[in-house]
Amino acid sequence: MKRLLFSFALIFQLANAHEIKVIGLCAGIVDHSIFISDDHLKEFSNTKNDWKPISYEQLLHLLSKNPSTISAAGSGANVLKGLASLGTQCILVGQLGGDSMGDYYLNEMNKFGISTAMDHGSLPTGQSLCFITPDGSRTMRTYLGSSHEKRLSPLDPSLFEGAHWFHVEGHQFIDRETTISALKIAKEAGLTVSLDLSSVNVVNTNKALLLELLPKYVDVISCNEIEAKTLTGLDPEGAVDFLSDLCDIAIVTMSEKGSFVKQGGNKIYTPAHKLTPIDTTGAGDLFMSGFIYGMIHNQPLNKCADIATLTASHIVRVFGTQLQPNSWLEIRTAIAHE
Repeated sequence: MKRLLFSFALIFQLANAHEIKVIGLCAGIVDHSIFISDDHLKEFSNTKNDWKPISYEQLLHLLSKNPSTISAAGSGANVLKGLASLGTQCILVGQLGGDSMGDYYLNEMNKFGISTAMDHGSLPTGQSLCFITPDGSRTMRTYLGSSHEKRLSPLDPSLFEGAHWFHVEGHQFIDRETTISALKIAKEAGLTVSLDLSSVNVVNTNKALLLELLPKYVDVISCNEIEAKTLTGLDPEGAVDFLSDLCDIAIVTMSEKGSFVKQGGNKIYTPAHKLTPIDTTGAGDLFMSGFIYGMIHNQPLNKCADIATLTASHIVRVFGTQLQPNSWLEIRTAIAHE
C-alpha cells in the first residue's frame, strides 16, 4: 500500500509542477437529485432520460413536492470538479444569479479548489431537477435562469493566459455570441479545445453551426450515441469516423455498451465496466474528466479512454454527481498503476 500511495503522490506532484491549467465555459447550475418511482415519473413525463426547460414557478412547485439533495453542478462544472479532484488547476467561467443559490455554488466550487470568473445575471441562479428512477435513469427538468442568460460582460482574454486546455459544454450555445468569441480567443491563445455536445436539444438547435465550427475551433468533440446520431445521422462507429474528420479527436459514448474514440487512423473501442448503475447523472461528464486528464498528461489514446471509462464507472455507483475522497483515492491509485 505504501508503494501505491507513493506512486500517486509522485504523479500528483508532477501535475502541480507543470502547473497545468484547464478553463471551462460552463453553466452555473445547482442540481436537485430526486429519487422517484416509475409511476411517479409518469405523472409529468412519458419519456425517461429526456430533458425539458421549466419556468421558475414550475421549479418551485416541483421542489415543494419532492425532497431533494442539492449539489453545485452543470455539465462543464462536473468535468472541472473531476479534474480538480485529480490535481488539475481549474478555472470556471460562467454566470450566476445574485442570490443564495449563487452563493452556495461559489462556495462549493471553492471547496474543490476551482477558481471562478463568474458574472452575475439579472435572473435567479439556474437549477436542475434530476429525477432518478430505480433503474438509474435520469429525467431532467431545468430552470435555466441566469446561468444561460446572455452574458452581461465580454470575456476577458487575459483569463486564457498560461492555460493549456479549454472545455466548453454545448449548453453554452444558448449564448452563441459569447461561446463563439470564447472559442476564437482560446484558439488564438494556443489552447487545446474540447466541446461536449451536452444534449440532443443543443444539437437540434445548432446543427448547421456546429458542423461549421468544429473544424475551425474544436480539437476534441465528445457526445453520446443519441447526440451523435442526431448530428451525423450515423451509428456510433460511423459517427466517430465522421467526426474525427472534422476534429483531431472524436469521442462517442454508449453508456453500458462502452465508447469509441478516434484520432486519425487510430480508432479504439473501450468496453464499459460491468456494474449495476445507481444513478447515471454525470457519467458523460466524469468520462470527459478522465479523458482530459489523460491527454494533458500526454498519455496514449487508449490509456486516455481507459482513465475516462474508470472515472465514469465510479460516478454511476453513487447518488448524485460527486464522489467521496475514498473513491478519488481509488481512482488515482488505479491510474498510477495501469
